[in-house]
Amino acid sequence: ERTLRLLKQSGELVVVDRLTGRGRHELRWHFHLAPGIVAERTTETAVTLEADGRRWHLRLPSGLDISIRPAFYSPSYGVRVPCLAIDAGCTVDLDVPRSWESGISS
Repeated sequence: ERTLRLLKQSGELVVVDRLTGRGRHELRWHFHLAPGIVAERTTETAVTLEADGRRWHLRLPSGLDISIRPAFYSPSYGVRVPCLAIDAGCTVDLDVPRSWESGISS
C-alpha cells in the first residue's frame, strides 16, 4: 500500500510504503531520473539531485542499500538517452506490517 502526502509548509512530497505479509522478502525501490539530472549520495539516507541550477533532496529510509547507476530513458521506440537511476533495497523478515517513508524536497 502506498500513500503520498504533500506537506504544504515545506513543499516536501512524502511517500509511505506499507507492506503486510509473512516470511522473508527482498524489497527494491527504483527511481528512474530524467536525462540531465545529476545524483550524488550525500549521507547514508540522502541523495542530492541537481539539474539546470536547481537542487532537490531525496530522503530514503535508513537500513537500505543505495546505489546510483547508469540507465537509459526511451522517449520513443528504438531511442535510448543516457540517464541515471537510484536503486535502494533491503531484505526483511515480515511478521507484522511495516512501513518505509521517503521524501523529496527542494
